[in-house]
Amino acid sequence: MTRQHSSSSLTPPVARKALCVAIILGASGAQLALAQGGEEIYVTGTRVTRTTFDTPNPITVLDNQYMEDLGLVNISDMVQQIPQNQAYVTPTNIGLGNFNVGASLANLRGMNPYYGTRTLTLVDGRRHVPSTNGGAVDLNLIPSLLVARSEIVTGGASAAYGTDAVAGVVNIILDTKFEGVKAQIDYGQTFRSDGDDFHGAFAAGHGFANGRGHFVIGGEYQDSGEIDDCSEARLWCAESWDDITNPGFNNPASPTYGEPNFVIARDSRSDNQTFTGVFQGLGLQFNDAGTDLVDYDPGKYASGSNFLPFQGHSGGDGSSVYDSLKIRVPVERYSLFGHVDYDLTDNIQAFVEGSYGKRSSTNVGWAFGPGVTFIQPDNAFLTPAVQAVITTPQRFNRSLVDKIRQTNDTNNETYRFATGAKGDLTDTWAWDVYYQYGRNEQSQRLHNDKVNSFFAYSVDAVIDPASGQPACRALVADAGINPYFATNGAVNPDAAGCVPINLFGTDNITQAAIDYTHRTLIDDFVYDQHVVAGNLRGELFEGFNGAGPVQAAVGIEYRTDKGDVSHGNPEAPYYSQFALSYQKAFAGKQETLEGYVELNAPIFRDSAIGKALEINAALRQSHTKSTDTVADDSRSFNITSWKVGAVYEPTEWMRLRATRSRDIRAAGFRELYIQQNPSIAGQFGGSVTNPFLTGSPTDATSVLGGGNVGLSPEQADTTTVGIVLQPTGALENLRFSADWYEIELNDAINSNPGAQTIVDQCFSFNAFCDLITFGANNDIQLVDNRAQNYSKITARGIDFEAAYLLDLDGFNNNFEGTVTIRGIAAYLYDFIVDTGFSQIDYAGQSGPLGAFTDWNPSPYWILNGWMTYNNGPFSLTVQGRYIGAGAYRRDRIGPQDAGYDPTLRNTINDNRVPSRFYLNVSANYAFQLSGDRELELFGAITNLLDSDPPAAPGGNGGATNPVFFDVVGAAFRAGMRVKF
Repeated sequence: MTRQHSSSSLTPPVARKALCVAIILGASGAQLALAQGGEEIYVTGTRVTRTTFDTPNPITVLDNQYMEDLGLVNISDMVQQIPQNQAYVTPTNIGLGNFNVGASLANLRGMNPYYGTRTLTLVDGRRHVPSTNGGAVDLNLIPSLLVARSEIVTGGASAAYGTDAVAGVVNIILDTKFEGVKAQIDYGQTFRSDGDDFHGAFAAGHGFANGRGHFVIGGEYQDSGEIDDCSEARLWCAESWDDITNPGFNNPASPTYGEPNFVIARDSRSDNQTFTGVFQGLGLQFNDAGTDLVDYDPGKYASGSNFLPFQGHSGGDGSSVYDSLKIRVPVERYSLFGHVDYDLTDNIQAFVEGSYGKRSSTNVGWAFGPGVTFIQPDNAFLTPAVQAVITTPQRFNRSLVDKIRQTNDTNNETYRFATGAKGDLTDTWAWDVYYQYGRNEQSQRLHNDKVNSFFAYSVDAVIDPASGQPACRALVADAGINPYFATNGAVNPDAAGCVPINLFGTDNITQAAIDYTHRTLIDDFVYDQHVVAGNLRGELFEGFNGAGPVQAAVGIEYRTDKGDVSHGNPEAPYYSQFALSYQKAFAGKQETLEGYVELNAPIFRDSAIGKALEINAALRQSHTKSTDTVADDSRSFNITSWKVGAVYEPTEWMRLRATRSRDIRAAGFRELYIQQNPSIAGQFGGSVTNPFLTGSPTDATSVLGGGNVGLSPEQADTTTVGIVLQPTGALENLRFSADWYEIELNDAINSNPGAQTIVDQCFSFNAFCDLITFGANNDIQLVDNRAQNYSKITARGIDFEAAYLLDLDGFNNNFEGTVTIRGIAAYLYDFIVDTGFSQIDYAGQSGPLGAFTDWNPSPYWILNGWMTYNNGPFSLTVQGRYIGAGAYRRDRIGPQDAGYDPTLRNTINDNRVPSRFYLNVSANYAFQLSGDRELELFGAITNLLDSDPPAAPGGNGGATNPVFFDVVGAAFRAGMRVKF
């Protein structure tokens, strides 16, 4: 079997678009500005004033010039350049999901839990109000044109910034001192003429009051169009590779007996459902007219228990499992920003700042159909020919993708206001205080969500004796036993307004029936955050033997977070009957009081044993109180985080650095307070494989998910050891760093432990059995799948970064300009998840782990490098990104792995995902106008070679893993900038 894909397309060849863009690139360019690290700044990870390359923490800095060189127009695009960031939540990885549609969230080290974050996102060193109920910040809402740089700390920074910084910090620094006016407008699309993307931005800044004051304003708009259903828009997706469970794995009578339990196969079709309807136990389906039955071809690996569109078999009848899966959802975003600072005195400066951001997005996917539905022999829409076959109730299923699509309309608005002041106490001591208020409002409307009870009433249609027309059995007196909700012969008042639905054939479903069976699910989220903080920093004394002053910083912060989730006012009385329900209404608040102290002490400089040695230490004490305001239940915790670090320079060209820290993360809003309705047994999320029963059959089981206000804070012990080389002489423009890290996260919160995991652990290890409710004969009735502290995650790897500036004039008189080369690489060799009962090292996995996982592993190697040639007004940048080969699933064993045996339950026929290399190119050209005015044309092509992604199905329901692999294909962007 081969899973390599060609670059062919379902749409016209890329050559025509390539020619047009080549013309654009040939006439465009820009002035390169190489970022230098010598200025004094506040570096993320410490609140003591340091330079970028002096810090003990490894930090990656990407500035505004980098964005311009590559033609990036979104902060999320910039953060995704970091190999350590596993961008799990993006517009290209929504798939079957209906959470945070259109958002882009930072996920350093791939450690974010699905409903939370272990990456702290800051703006100008201050917390930003979360834009999700998991606590993460949508990078779409930060204006890109005003970004001065982003600083990414890929290691713990809790002692400096508090909770959430377990995996690291993304600090977006805005240029609040910008002087002048600049604007940008650009347009992009794929070479297949889809994915239209329009972007425009504006910024202005100027001083006033004779230089005592300064203001900056900016705004941004982007309209990024959708890319259509995966199987229709791209050939690699039309191949429909899928991860299929082999139902004959342990059945000697099955034709697939002897094959592994899991199979990567192409031509996947939705199991047990077609556009005419299938009687699953009879192997028959309706003809197009719905008047008779014909044979149903189940293909290979068909299961009689599957009922969802994304559960498939290989070949046979049915439509692709990816027929209703968008490659990219549309996103429309706005952002506004304003900042004013004013010197009240020579030593005191005050500021006021405000921002607004809005994101709108829509995800159109499959709608729930019959699922576990039985058709009665007296159904009103069965013809006599069919009734002759259907003499007893028969299980029936049908795909509704051809008639109805479930649509999630998401709107997210964020408001943020901050004010504060800073000043000097003495020549060596400074202070700052600020107050910040943030509010996030998110509205989700999930249209065409099936209401289970209404659907059950509607599908059970009989002939009404009074009218002779089809009617819902629940509304017809003396119509016999309603197998769902009515007693024998009684009219059910809950079925008032019921419209019978004819599911048989291709064109017999009426809009009136759909309007009755499928309704709109409402989900509104409001979150308010207040922060008051003050910091004091300066020099304690001159230090030791002329090594430099001993610096200190102290501070205190009080923060309140309050959130509320509701489902309409009033909530629909049938809310608990939705097939896909977000959760019950819930609300809660958190109060946090933190104080910290940080010390930086130079020990020696220009000594006999080296050029310099500095030691840095920080300590933070936090008190948190979490209150479930619905249940009136509270918990309080006192948490201590700390960090010690050292920087040693044995020579002027070598620097050694190391840190050890204790980092913390308090449970987030959703993890603490969400309360869900138990899934309906046999419906979506309502089944487990029951090993307590003979043959381990699928058991229809209610599953209770949700939060847990008793969750304790996570604690991580982080160690980094690194080397920085800055040679002198001929290689003086070379800089290189390598940093080894280890993160040991204890008491990790599993927001979705997994009903199947709980059952398996109980069966194999007698663990978690208290979370299972058993019925008669070991039938599982309920699994308590609420969030728990029970895992340990250990990540180890090495981060590399190198930069080199070559002056061509000095290299050879026949050349002009400069060449800048920079590379960032991440090598992960351990990502061990220990549940206490099993231990799996997920390092080297490039296939998706699952749809609702609390960590995201990555391949062993991810590299990103770029080279920029600059000559006056023209610059050209070539970028390469490499995703190393990896395993499909580390919790499975394939023929390529040691110990492979197809009789083992965790075996798979192919457990490898090949590598990919992506080539991008961009160019800029600047025209100098009158005075200091400048017009700049730019263009960029991403995935120039139009490399298709490898098959790696699963995750959110896709045919590949969009966290690592490009699913869009070759695309261009072109535009212009003006500056004056």
